[in-house]
Amino acid sequence: MCLVVLGSGVIDTSIAYYAARDGHEVRVLDRQAGPAPETSYTHAGEVSPGYSAPRAGPGIPVKAIKWMLMTHSPLVI
Repeated sequence: MCLVVLGSGVIDTSIAYYAARDGHEVRVLDRQAGPAPETSYTHAGEVSPGYSAPRAGPGIPVKAIKWMLMTHSPLVI
């Protein structure tokens, strides 16, 4: 099977690597000349768990209802 991976960022390159390792033919396409020149270039692997609320935390159901009533809601169902 031939797979085409769009983008050459950290995630895209990892997907291509593991697919090739599993025996697939892989083509990586990116609109830039080199690897990871856009999104993966400067984020430095930042993980910000403080910006996400646990779904089962206390008070989340009430907050979720309030969020759904906002104009620019972080939660849409």
